[in-house]
Amino acid sequence: MSNKTFDILRTIVEIVLPALSAAYFGLSEIWGLPVPDKICGTIAVLITFISAFLNVKRKQYNDELDGGDM
Repeated sequence: MSNKTFDILRTIVEIVLPALSAAYFGLSEIWGLPVPDKICGTIAVLITFISAFLNVKRKQYNDELDGGDM
């Protein structure tokens, strides 16, 4: 995975998805949008899954860097 792809995914996980979840939850109260608990819960699951994936990739990248120095 390229650094650019990693950075884009990290931005999505750290900023975009939490903001989307908060906006939907807030607007669902005002506008009566459907199933905010399920939609926000789904977003939380996606955040968790993508974060775990990125942490694995970060560890692999760091291990490659450490292995190259030996």
